[in-house]
Amino acid sequence: MHGLLMGLPLSHLKLFEVQDHIPKRIKQLLENGRFIYDWPAYAKAFGYVTVEPIIDRERCAGYMSKYITKELLETSIGLNAHVYYCSHGLQRAEELYRGQVTQGLKDPDFENDYVHIKTFRTVEEVLPYFCDKEEL
Repeated sequence: MHGLLMGLPLSHLKLFEVQDHIPKRIKQLLENGRFIYDWPAYAKAFGYVTVEPIIDRERCAGYMSKYITKELLETSIGLNAHVYYCSHGLQRAEELYRGQVTQGLKDPDFENDYVHIKTFRTVEEVLPYFCDKEEL
């Protein structure tokens, strides 16, 4: 099993050492300068585990995407089928306007290298991003 975690304190981890009773492959990685950790609390509850910091984010994203895509292709999900389930009784989204964004996003609530997010509280607040001012 593979997973991505963020915020796991180093104080919860123990750095493996070459003399530890570990697989040969892990010993070789340690000898080559990799930092590979044991997570004792997890191992006690679920069994042997290794934890490593991400070295290359792009390669990690590609690796994870490959397995997610592979898993989806092996399921019985049909073309255009939903890959999520919605609880009964929830309000459904309502399309208010469809068009192209004509302005850049101003003052995003969150941004990083991959995404800019802005929460709009009213229709009037969002429409200028999608319409020319004359259409309002």
